[in-house]
Amino acid sequence: MVADAAHSSDMESLTASAEYRADATAFVEGQFDADELGRRTRTRARYGLS
Repeated sequence: MVADAAHSSDMESLTASAEYRADATAFVEGQFDADELGRRTRTRARYGLS
């Protein structure tokens, strides 16, 4: 899922923030679930932190 999202972003010439990449890595390593990844991503976007 994370690799597909990264590939899709690359195809659109978009770059993920360092914060998102760190969260995605933590997700892949099993540190939290997809729901938490979504919460973290939405919170950053809402407050302009991405």
